[in-house]
Amino acid sequence: AEARKLAAKRQAKRYAVLVQVDEDGDYIIGYPDLPGCIAHGSDFIEAWTEGEAARKLWTEVSLEEGLAIREPRDIMDLLRICDGRSVKGGKKP
Repeated sequence: AEARKLAAKRQAKRYAVLVQVDEDGDYIIGYPDLPGCIAHGSDFIEAWTEGEAARKLWTEVSLEEGLAIREPRDIMDLLRICDGRSVKGGKKP
């Protein structure tokens, strides 16, 4: 019960979302502050809906397992990280 209350509090926070369209035209949603929390869909709405469900489940499971959940970073901090550095195999354009 306590984990669910904490999950609800965490879910109210605003986490940055990355959106990418893959080579097949499917949409991929990822949360940089929630490692491994990704979802996909055949269109943006489906991917967004699946991403929100994944974020909620990720938060609940992390709390139940006693794992730390990072506070959402400021969007400007995330942009500085992406600007000028490789990101896990990707290269700066």
